[in-house]
Amino acid sequence: MAKNVLIIMDTMAGGGAEKALVALLRHLVADGYRVALLLFNAVGPHLEAVPGGVEVRHVYSGVKPWRDRLLFHTPWRDTLMARRLRRMLAGARYDVVLSFLEGAAAWLHSLLPREVARRHLTWVHTDFSSHHWSRAFFSHTGHEQAFYDRMDRVVFVSHEARRHFTLRLDDERARVIYNLIDVDDIRSQAQESAPRKHRFTLVFVGRLHPIKRPDRFIDTVALLRREGLDVDAWVVGDGDERHRLERQCREVGVEGHVTFMGFQKNPYPYIARADALVITSDAEGLPLVMLEALALGTPIIATRCDGPAEVLAGGAGTLTGFTPRDLADAVKALHASPSATPAALPAGFAAGDILSRLRALLEE
Repeated sequence: MAKNVLIIMDTMAGGGAEKALVALLRHLVADGYRVALLLFNAVGPHLEAVPGGVEVRHVYSGVKPWRDRLLFHTPWRDTLMARRLRRMLAGARYDVVLSFLEGAAAWLHSLLPREVARRHLTWVHTDFSSHHWSRAFFSHTGHEQAFYDRMDRVVFVSHEARRHFTLRLDDERARVIYNLIDVDDIRSQAQESAPRKHRFTLVFVGRLHPIKRPDRFIDTVALLRREGLDVDAWVVGDGDERHRLERQCREVGVEGHVTFMGFQKNPYPYIARADALVITSDAEGLPLVMLEALALGTPIIATRCDGPAEVLAGGAGTLTGFTPRDLADAVKALHASPSATPAALPAGFAAGDILSRLRALLEE
């Protein structure tokens, strides 16, 4: 049994990947694994949820020194960071090293010597064909390709994310394992209090980041109200876009009907009480909030990007185009004819099955 595991992550920000990692850490600790978590930057609201028994190390904690920010843009950054990692790990050896996200986590992993672990694994949570955001962390495409070439296994959160992986990868090393969610815990937490709903209410849950397109959500709400649908909206999440989005609400006349809830440690009461979860992203590997909404029986309307297309294609939710018009038409259809059958998690998302696949991955 692989007992000694190093997991690499960029931060513990308020996204779905970080929440999925917390669930994974809990199960690994409960199973008796010795787990170390190496963070590029030890910040984020999910940091306090890391279970006891996990050894947390970090390159940075908060704002990076100005010298390091400058060095990040020089040809020496890889050499200097590799030297720093060697000092941090001080000759430690692991059964498995797993970088849980593309980007900074994968870049740090690429700088570790092969001999630090018996096996090296990495996880891909996005659609590289439409959102190859990780390339900025590597000095050139060849460096990123070389990283994936030396991985024993590359894990994808969905079959569509695997299909759209734009770098070279043989199928023998690829695995697809869905993100882990605890359905019973989600349903229990959903019983906690949430704002009272006064009319048909849509909810957006996620980072306020351009790739998630919260601006498209606001434009959809504005279009619905202009066309006579009495609708409110909750925005659950935070990020650098918030002030711009609040200004957008004023400009399009929905400031009284869109409420910004900020980051919520427990978003489930909002999801459970809303009439629909709306996912407006340009790209998604497998949005965790979609699985959470399915566990709660909340209808889903989502743009047709990879993760939603794979999970909702069987009728568990509604897939749309990428314009506010497309989304508004889907909301109108749901409002006019609510489904009598609650949404439900499709086969393949049972926690026991996913945990079995995770354990098998670590034990190969």
